Amino acid sequence: MNIRKLVLLLMIVTLSGIAYGAYFFGTKLASDKLVTTVAKEIEKSGELEEFKRNLEEDPELQKMLAEADASANDGNINAASAEENPPASVQDETPEKPAGTELNDKSQKDGQASKKELPFTTKEEATKVLIKKVGITKLQEMHTQVQEGSATNEEILKEVKKNLSEEEILALKVIAYKELSGK
Repeated sequence: MNIRKLVLLLMIVTLSGIAYGAYFFGTKLASDKLVTTVAKEIEKSGELEEFKRNLEEDPELQKMLAEADASANDGNINAASAEENPPASVQDETPEKPAGTELNDKSQKDGQASKKELPFTTKEEATKVLIKKVGITKLQEMHTQVQEGSATNEEILKEVKKNLSEEEILALKVIAYKELSGK
């Protein structure tokens, strides 16, 4: 009887691991396929340059990208200066906070702030959010409508805006811009 319970437990753990792996790797594969498919469709329709121009002209997107670039540069500069000048607490073993760490702490928080403002920063995270909020069947339905020409871009955008917040749409724009520009 104990052997049956052990085998059953082992099967449950194994199946759970397989399911988690399928979900984890499946969303990565799905997001890669989604990006590739959308990019090919945009290229075929001849709207790639217009799409890039629209993204580049979006003031919110440009502000977000500028903040991300600035904070990334600040983080690199502060990390380099911290390596060159070790904190005083390391030198004299005092429990006080070393001078200058407040600046490093603030810049590290600022460096992460622009990423924290976005609800997601990778294709995989975006795919998970889209599947959760819009639904895979609705996404497939939208894809079919676009392919058949029975839905316009405005209708699809309106449908997506119903399900996503402004921050999530901005995050999608940032990811699309980075994918199209190769950054």
